[in-house]
Amino acid sequence: MNKPQWIIVHHEAPPVTTNSPRFGVVNEYHKLKGFPKSSLGYFCGYHLFIEKSGLVWKAREDFDIGAHTIGYNDKSLGVCLAGNFDIEMPTEAQKTALRSVLKEKTIQYGILPLNIVPHRKFSQKTCYGSKLPDTWAADLLTKEEKISVLQSVLNSLWKTLQALMGKR
Repeated sequence: MNKPQWIIVHHEAPPVTTNSPRFGVVNEYHKLKGFPKSSLGYFCGYHLFIEKSGLVWKAREDFDIGAHTIGYNDKSLGVCLAGNFDIEMPTEAQKTALRSVLKEKTIQYGILPLNIVPHRKFSQKTCYGSKLPDTWAADLLTKEEKISVLQSVLNSLWKTLQALMGKR
């Protein structure tokens, strides 16, 4: 059972740029690599996949263990963007879709903005691309959205503390 504490952002990193839909290609590649099938029936190791058009594919339920970052698959949500950000930039549609996903999932799971990271934080890769700084994904959230997440986390901690104090 996955218990998300991190959002790990990836890029697909095909060797050439293309605007064609990529989810099916990635799903088939992951099937050939022997990735486990999700409860939704996909082999794609990411929980979410964002096409260049901004279309978001749900490949795994949030509670499904991912297959995207060794050592973190049971405590993270993997989000992959189509494209190779070593040679191109994400589209505006991808940025809008990713921001929406980040806003929803950080509040839903109390994930701190500091825990929105590129894959390269946990692996010897450039992923999510050398053209993007480490804080690129987290910086898509506005200051107000980040404060909202922090308030949500603090409220949850406060309720937990009150419950613990009441059990004394």
